[in-house]
Amino acid sequence: MSQGATGPTSCQSPVDWWGESRLLAFDQPMWLEEAGWLSRWSRSRSPPRSSLACSCCRSLVGAWGAAIWPEIPRAPGRAWGRWKADLVHELTRRVDHYLAGGDLAALVTQEFPDAAQRDLLAAGETVVEAGGDVITVVAPDRPGLFSRVAGSLALHGLEVRAADAAGQDGMAIEVFQVASRLAPSVDWDRVRTNVRAGIEGRLAIEARLAERVRTYSRRATAPSPPPPSVRFDDAASRTATVVEVQAPDHIGLLYRVLRAFAEFDLDVRVAKIQTLGDLVVDAFYVTTADGALVEDPEVRRELERALLHAVT
Repeated sequence: MSQGATGPTSCQSPVDWWGESRLLAFDQPMWLEEAGWLSRWSRSRSPPRSSLACSCCRSLVGAWGAAIWPEIPRAPGRAWGRWKADLVHELTRRVDHYLAGGDLAALVTQEFPDAAQRDLLAAGETVVEAGGDVITVVAPDRPGLFSRVAGSLALHGLEVRAADAAGQDGMAIEVFQVASRLAPSVDWDRVRTNVRAGIEGRLAIEARLAERVRTYSRRATAPSPPPPSVRFDDAASRTATVVEVQAPDHIGLLYRVLRAFAEFDLDVRVAKIQTLGDLVVDAFYVTTADGALVEDPEVRRELERALLHAVT
């Protein structure tokens, strides 16, 4: 797991937060041009706050959002999910607040890990907490931990919608937002038991997932999805390498993708999971074991090979 907290902070300008949050990824040149202008503006020491400048900037943000909103679901090579919609809303809120003269400190969002989570890490004990649609795991940090938790969740038909991870003093914390594929309610007692068994190496995750695939796999009823693809985005974050994986959805997909990252001793800091019908479009913020970006071309080629194998 990475050693730093993730998420926007009070020292980030609204549009720096936007860029860091991975939304500057649409293929339409106009969107990128407008977003680039906003990014250049946000990085200046004294962003415009005169009434005329504020009016122009607010109009640009509002018009830009209104213009792209109907088109984003059809954007070529990208998929639109709820988390991206939430980020667009948050971008608009932040820019409007700042242009109106608001203090950036008022835009602080929830810290990760927060104080309570840091206390769990400091205790140095394995913890599995679950309820609602969130499961939190604290365990000794080691390669493959993230994938073991994801695999254990898949055994219960739980689809991971988003995940965050961080580390401290040899311990890791992972927080998953999940949804049930098969049932309206979740037997959290069983989930907690199996997740703990999985992270302690007492669960045959691979074999059990294979059995589940044979039992629950659906016959293809829709047109074939596009072939799997892997893309490295060097512009989305300054602190991690963003790896986008697009592939047909199937049981245990996230588990196998995370195993591929673990094979290269890479830390997954954040995972943004989108499932659109039979297609998943996931973004993983990853670093090397020492917290550096993944920049070696040969490592990237081999990682792409491993990821494509994992999702095929």
